[in-house]
Amino acid sequence: MSDPKHYDTLSIGSSEAGKYICWSRVSTLRVRTLVIESNHLGGSCPNIACLPSKNFIYSAGQVHQAQEYAASGLLRTNGDMGVDMKAVLERKRAMVKGLVKMYEGVFEGSGVELVLGRGRLLGEKRVATADSIVICTGSRAKIDDTPGLKEAQPLTHIEILELYEVPDHLIMLGGGYAGMEFAQAFRRFKAKVTVVERTIEITGSHLLVASGRLPNTKMTGLEVAGVEPTPSGYVKVNEYLQTSVPGIIAVGNCSGSPHFTHSDFDDFRIVRDFLLKVPYTLYTNPERAQIGLSDFIVLHNAQAVYP
Repeated sequence: MSDPKHYDTLSIGSSEAGKYICWSRVSTLRVRTLVIESNHLGGSCPNIACLPSKNFIYSAGQVHQAQEYAASGLLRTNGDMGVDMKAVLERKRAMVKGLVKMYEGVFEGSGVELVLGRGRLLGEKRVATADSIVICTGSRAKIDDTPGLKEAQPLTHIEILELYEVPDHLIMLGGGYAGMEFAQAFRRFKAKVTVVERTIEITGSHLLVASGRLPNTKMTGLEVAGVEPTPSGYVKVNEYLQTSVPGIIAVGNCSGSPHFTHSDFDDFRIVRDFLLKVPYTLYTNPERAQIGLSDFIVLHNAQAVYP
């Protein structure tokens, strides 16, 4: 009788790479898989990152377009046009709610077992027993140790997507992708926006930190399992996304992959192909059997085979 707590593959985290690895293992091999998610089903992209922010940016674009129409002669009956931030937030929240509902349905129909809670490695490499464990815990906004910054309680990309008001003057620390997207969106919402990189003193009403990301690797038990980190705190992996402990794989933001959803999906493809080790045999004399990829040379007329 099989162990009811044993799985072929277990993913701590349900973001892009982790969920697709488990879905593909079930769909292709019909093996038992488990996904453990502590907070955001489907990962950060549909809940608090790329998709909600693009929804927000779309609203800003519509406001900007309406202002362009007004400037070209469109009649305005109520004076100057304003922005209803409550409507913007409700539209974003409705989209997120729909996406989470979709993921619930996909998980229910996929055959992948889902546990809502915090996964943590216990002992050598086990949360529940599994042949392969995938660390897919993502990353979080980085707030530097600049004196007074944390005491100012700055916004991150999560809190700014929950504002019920347009800031009078939004100061942004960091001019990366997220920073510039929000800078344009709030400028279109008619906020005064200042993007600060270094050594500039400025006063405003709201402060957004967009100065980078940190891996979500604490509280996962990596140190207990002996998984080696990089100097910056990411999970150290090789070209196949294997960690220093056999049977444990790390994917996505927490392993230092580029912080894009499509990069996560590429990590899934790497792991899928690596785990799907197709055995084959070459019936020469002697025979050659192999699982996985390897280099070998077959001489003319199969006279000899050399590894």
